[in-house]
Formats: sequence, structure tokens, C-alpha cells
Amino acid sequence: MKSFLQAPILTFSVIILLAGPLWGQGGVTSSGTEYWLGFMPNGAGAGNSSVYEDLFIASGTDNTVTISGGVATKRIEMKAGQIYDYYCPNFMNSTDEVPQTDAIHITSTSPITVYGYSSWGNVQGAGDSPDGYLGLPLEDFGTEYYTVNFPDNYVFGQMPGEFLIISPYDNTVVTITPAAETKSGRPAGVPWKDTLQKGQTLLVQSPGTDPGNNDLTGTLIKSTKPIGVLTGHQITSVPSDCGCYSADNLIEMVPSVDKWGTQYFDMPMAGRPIAGDYIRILSAEHGNTIAYGNTSVTLDSGQYADVPQVTQPTVFTSINHKRFIVAQYSYSQGMYGDPGYSDPWMVLFTPQEQFEKEMIFRAPTSTRGTFTNYVTFIAEEDSISKITINGITIDSFPQVGTAVFSGTNPLIGARRILIAAQPMKYIAKSPVPFGAYQYGFSNYEGYGWPVGMMQDMASSDTGSPIVKPLDSTSSGTYGLRITEVSSKLASVAMIVDSGDPRWPHPSYNYSFQDDTDFVVGDSTYRATLNVINPSLDAYAAIYALDRAGKGAVFEYRYSAPKVASFPSGGDFGRVLRGTDSCMLFSIYNAGTRILTVDSMKFLGTPAESSFTVNPTAITFLAPDSAAKLTICYSPQDTGILTIDTLAIYFEQASTVVFPLRGIGYELAPESVAPVATNLNIIVSLNSGNLNVSLTASTEDRTLSISDLLGRTIAKINIPAGAVGIDAPITLGKGIYFARVGPAVRKFEVTE
Repeated sequence: MKSFLQAPILTFSVIILLAGPLWGQGGVTSSGTEYWLGFMPNGAGAGNSSVYEDLFIASGTDNTVTISGGVATKRIEMKAGQIYDYYCPNFMNSTDEVPQTDAIHITSTSPITVYGYSSWGNVQGAGDSPDGYLGLPLEDFGTEYYTVNFPDNYVFGQMPGEFLIISPYDNTVVTITPAAETKSGRPAGVPWKDTLQKGQTLLVQSPGTDPGNNDLTGTLIKSTKPIGVLTGHQITSVPSDCGCYSADNLIEMVPSVDKWGTQYFDMPMAGRPIAGDYIRILSAEHGNTIAYGNTSVTLDSGQYADVPQVTQPTVFTSINHKRFIVAQYSYSQGMYGDPGYSDPWMVLFTPQEQFEKEMIFRAPTSTRGTFTNYVTFIAEEDSISKITINGITIDSFPQVGTAVFSGTNPLIGARRILIAAQPMKYIAKSPVPFGAYQYGFSNYEGYGWPVGMMQDMASSDTGSPIVKPLDSTSSGTYGLRITEVSSKLASVAMIVDSGDPRWPHPSYNYSFQDDTDFVVGDSTYRATLNVINPSLDAYAAIYALDRAGKGAVFEYRYSAPKVASFPSGGDFGRVLRGTDSCMLFSIYNAGTRILTVDSMKFLGTPAESSFTVNPTAITFLAPDSAAKLTICYSPQDTGILTIDTLAIYFEQASTVVFPLRGIGYELAPESVAPVATNLNIIVSLNSGNLNVSLTASTEDRTLSISDLLGRTIAKINIPAGAVGIDAPITLGKGIYFARVGPAVRKFEVTE
């Protein structure tokens, strides 16, 4: 399969009411206190032989971690800044489309970050098949996903794409609509349901029998309760038809679509000056126009587009602010003549909306040699040097590449560094948010993943409750997840009264759908804010209190679309049948965000319509800009008043209407048209005079000059009997319209 929305202004702020620092952010984070994870097949055959599986568990505080699943439960006492390696064999699901009880369950007393690492021991030649993923905690699980995969491959036999659904709850019904045929023969595009119990996983694979085809990318997964999803490929070359023997496992934990972003940055990987990056863009929404470089692509939900050989720093942006995700694939070793070591792997980029200030990570071990390990940091260009790693400035590490992303505001830059080959922990901090990706190569081996995000590297219970706001629609809806893992939550409410002692500003035009499952003492509260009337501004103040008596107010503001139109309508008067009369209309976006046009149409009966509009469609309206419409009336009848309305519908719940009317007439024999229907406009640029010639009339008339926005520049009287006029007028460069009665003609001043 293959795959632009700007929302009205949505803002979010936090006010701490009691002492204590606050940590938190929007979107998705990899730091949490509960995880449900798993592994998929890797390597030749069934992919379940000679596979090494490991979890890297990182803690920023003294911590107690419990790992369960299978037949044993393990309890680990961790120190602040420690990364623990947990070898976990027998947790792989290699049974297609049959639920298996093999999920890995991890809990902790304070937030941790977890990486999964899988490596097949290749007995057939050089290089193993490693790759890894950044685990997402339970609180970031969702109910709607699209998968990112790759086609069937041939390098090690019939190798399939794959994904794994992980259920943390009983009686979870999942509906899967595959983008390609599955190994069990389920056809593409036909949904099916399965029910999972707590701790179960469901593996789905492509057949593996048709190299270059059967790509599962864009498979839609919906569930009745939150789930986790791993996605990738058992083992593949990149590209599929490389004609090489360099292939590797692909695996990532994909966020649910409500947590995807609208802008991503790619600094092409090190050592690949010819091949660069293989990029895949996957859209979560319909009509998503994504710009990159000097081009763009429009995708619907579940559709994707591939961008091969990206060798220059590239920004991927949805110009209409619709969600999408970007996957970076590493090319097979030797592809296009690149001389360096490599092997395929896949990384899902972190959107700018989810950059963080603190991260913890480590390098894995290569069983066939030594990895050359790279980390790419992306942040505001003037702030990258403020990043420290283990307390040392980033400038002190070996520098192997810099980049700036032209056209970004503020200017975004990237820095690539080398880290040690041996496994060790790294803690990166910065006063400004940043994104980071870690990857490494050895001979016919490679791995890559987003760097983990640690929300708080200090001890627990030093602050108030935290919130993660996710603006999920262009109409101002927020999904809220409020957490307090130490003191636990006591209450959450929306402030609605002006006399409320907790906060002086009451909410308006927002409804609050609370968490009906919440009980005092829970660590998480989920709720939804909905704008009641999207055509009006809205404000919400949410008060959260923990059991230690610490509280915070979270403010949300929605700015409704602001659209002006002029003139407000058009009365074309009497128009000779067989001719037309045209008027210029303008729509002005007085706001600061792009407005996306859903549709534009006349509301009258099409067969009887005497009105036309040019252009016939508008895609979007940029901030502080106007769209110009020429509406013409060409009467089909005489003596009958024609009434119609042109309506323009915006996706942001706003509508502009232009009421229109006119009446047709016919000339009696030997009569003379009382109003000119043809104007010949001549502009004398040297003298500054406007020369207009027109048909004589027995009545006095008025010549009006207007600009593109419909504003009247001048009005000039034309006496009865005159066939032309020469009037002094000062006009700047631009497009103008001359109108006499209902007749209008366009002219341009170029000097």
C-alpha cells in the first residue's frame, strides 16, 4: 500500500500550586513503571533457533524491578544510573495467528527505560542478525495502530514481514485488517477478529513466498482495550531486490497512531555517502500532504511512500498538521558501492513534538566483532552544545558529522558522535528538548533504535501530578493521562465556577469526560476534553491533587478559526441571457494556522444553477492570506430571479457562505443594452491615467476600481452618452478589477 491538517491554535500550560518540581511532556515517552513486551522470530527457517534475546533495563533512581512471564519471576534491586541486562530465552512467539501466553511483564517502583534486543546466530556465514527496539510502557499503549514492515524476502529462504500484538488485559478483542495476504491465507483488506487474554501475544506474518511483494506495511489494528505492537521483518535485505547476501532482522515497538507526530528530521546515517537512508513515510490520516526537500506527497490513512537514497539532511512535515510516522531503514552492506560495514535495521523516528530533556541508553554487544556505535542528536541549532553526556559536554565526544535543517524556525541542527564499543551506560541531559537515535555497524551486522527517554532522573515524590496532553483532533479535543506514581492520585476535576478557591479562572466551552474506572489511590487518570462549539474559543482548567496534598492546574486553550469574507454576497442585478457577469470574492484567514478546506459547493440544484466559480476547489488557506474566487452569473432564463449560495466548508468546523442572486433578461428588437457587458481596459503606465472604453448608455454610470481583496480603490462617474473615460489614478503593482454595473474586467499593473 501507499500513504496535510492544520489544527486551530491549541495551547497547554501547567501551573504548580504547591512546592516541588514538575516533570512531564506531551505525546509518548519510553519511561514508565509497567511494561508488557515480547519478541518475534528472527533468522532463517522458523526464526526460533539460535536466537539470543535480551532486555536492557535502565533506571535513573534506586529502584526495585520485577520481571515475570513464562515459569519464573525475577526481582532486581537497581542503583541510580544502572542498566541491567536480563537474558530472556523462551519468550518468543513463533506460532502464526494463534494466541500464545508468552508476554514479558515488567514492573518497577520508579520509572525505568527498557530496550529489547534480538540477535540470530548465523551459522551460514559472516555476520549475525541483530536488531532492537525501545520499549513503550503500559501507560502509552493505545487502541489503534498501523504497522511498518517490508516485503517478502529471499536471502535466507522464504522470509516474511511480521508484527506481534501484546495484550495486558483479559478479553481484549483485536480487529486486524491486513495490508497484504497473511501466512495463514487471510486476504488483504479483509478484517478479522481475535480475542486475547492478559499476557497473551498474537503473531501475524506475511507468506514469505513472493519476494518484493506481500508488504504488511499499513496493516490496521484496532482493539477494545489498550495493547502494544511490535512490528518489522523476520530477516530481509534492503532493498528487497538488492541481489546481495546482506540481510537482517527488523524490529521496533510502534506507538499507537494518536501519538504519531507531524514533523520529523533525518540526518542520514554515517558511512553511507552513496546509498544514504531508505525512508518510508506512513500516514495515519486521510488527505495528509507531507513535504520534504523540494517535493511533497499526499497520502491517506494506512498509505505509505518510499523515499530511497536520502543523502542530505531532510525535514518531513505535514503541511496540514496530520499525523504520520517515518521509518529509517539501513541499506544492505555494499549497496550502490558504499564501502563501509553495514546491514539492514529499522528505526522509527521521534517527532519533534516528543523531544525530551533527559535520556538514558547503552551500547549492545556484537557476537561477531565490535560495533562502531553512533548517536545522532537533534535539537535547536544554538542549543546542541548544551547537551551533556555523563556530565561531559557533547563537544568532548568524537564528532563524526553535523547538519542543519534549512527552513526550520527556530533553526534545527544535528550532531553525530561516536560512543565506546564496549557496553556501558550513558545519560544525556539538556536544558532544551532534543531527539536522539543510536545505531551501530560491524561486518554484515547492524542495529538501530530511538534513544530512551527518562522523564525524571531524580528520586521520586518530589513534585506534583503530571499530565501528558495529546491533541487528537483539529477541533480541539485532548486525550489526557494524568499520573502520580509515588503519592498516587486523590482527585482530578475541571474548574467550572469563578468562585472555586483552587483556581480563579473557570473553564468555558469545554466538556470533561472523566475516568469512570478511577478510584482514589490509582497512579493514572485518563480523561478527554472536547470543545463544545468549535466555532468559538474554549478554555479548560484541570485540577489534579495527589494524596500527599500536592496539586497542579493544567490549562488548555483552543482558538477557533478566524475567517473573513468580502463582499458578504453578490447581487448581479439584470444580466442579458447568453452573456455572463462576474464578481470577485475573497476569503481571508485572519488566524495564525493553516485552514484546510474540506469542500466547496453551490447549495442550489446543479441542473438549474446559473452560477459558476473559479477556481472550483481550494485545498488550504495559509495564515494571513486570502483566496480569490471569481463567481460568474450566466442566466438560463429571463424574468425569473435566480438565487443560490456558495458554501465553503473547513475541516476546522467553520463555514463561509456567499448568498448570490441575479435575474436574466432579453433585448427587445432594436433596443440598446442599458449596461455595457464588454469593457476594454487600457492602463497608461507613463502618465498614470486609466483609460476605459465602453458602449454608450443613456444613463449615468459609476466605474469602480477594486483590488484582489475586494476593497474599493476609486469610484469614477461616467456621464450618459460617454463611450470612454480618461481618469488620473495612482495604482501600485498588482491585479485590479474595473466594474460598471454588473460587468467586471480584470487588469494588471506591472510597473
